[in-house]
Amino acid sequence: ASTLQVVGVPTEATNNYALWVDSTGVSRFDGEVYSVPWTDYYASSTIVGWSSLTAGRRQIMYRTLGDMVWVSFHLEGTSNSDSATFTLPYTAVTIANSHSFSFSLGFTYDNSTYLPSGYGRVSNGENQFHCMVSGANTGSPGWTASGSKIIECSFWYMKA
Repeated sequence: ASTLQVVGVPTEATNNYALWVDSTGVSRFDGEVYSVPWTDYYASSTIVGWSSLTAGRRQIMYRTLGDMVWVSFHLEGTSNSDSATFTLPYTAVTIANSHSFSFSLGFTYDNSTYLPSGYGRVSNGENQFHCMVSGANTGSPGWTASGSKIIECSFWYMKA
């Protein structure tokens, strides 16, 4: 059995992290996983598809660990579109041409109607989050072009 050993804790200035197995077979971690606080990126993000967002109910939080970026967001407001897009603090790493990853949203509401098939996408080489939704029963686009909306999700990606 390997032993996880903390070798050192980096300063916030260097922000260096490492995980490796040394020559004796001991797993070693250099760093502190939760030393980086959440940062609200809402004010810096370009948000498209909303005519207004509700004060106190809008945030795009992120934190990093090396090249990994954790994002947790909650947006409520009035939409003037049938989709939502916002910029992220870092560009996603390019692994393969046209590669993207998708994930289910925590929840999505359209004019007080729950849409169970909302999902998000981040494409490699871009710093954009794209929110897509489908109707509860039809499988077709389910967001109306106007009215109140809520989207929420947490995900991670690798930064370039």
